[in-house]
Amino acid sequence: METLSGFYNWHLWRRNSVTQKSHQKLFIPNTEVKKDMDVEDTVTLGGNIELAGFRELDGGSAVILKKLIGNYARRFSEICEKLELLKLQMKRIHEREKSEKYELHGFVIDNGKHYTASVADANLFFALDRVLKKLESEIGEK
Repeated sequence: METLSGFYNWHLWRRNSVTQKSHQKLFIPNTEVKKDMDVEDTVTLGGNIELAGFRELDGGSAVILKKLIGNYARRFSEICEKLELLKLQMKRIHEREKSEKYELHGFVIDNGKHYTASVADANLFFALDRVLKKLESEIGEK
């Protein structure tokens, strides 16, 4: 497997730090990035919502997911002091012929405070709803 040098990693860090000042990436020199990793897998919705791992979904599912995420983002902006970032990451785990399981990680930055939640489920919509509800309850407990 071919790898790239630490300069490529630095370039990605620099590009992200210029465009996304709300959260900084840690630069570790002499680290290697695998070439087969999809670095551009992150989709940005609006200014403070990031989705990672959602590119491979079909059009109908993507529309439903974006509406669900948008509704929760509006709720988060109402209950947060200052919503800086809502980031969701999806991974397919235990992939089989007719069944697969989704692992979702949610991350919210509210005025410098970090909130996280994780869920694994066979139904992507249920998993997304559960991870967002967990984040909402964590933010509400502050």
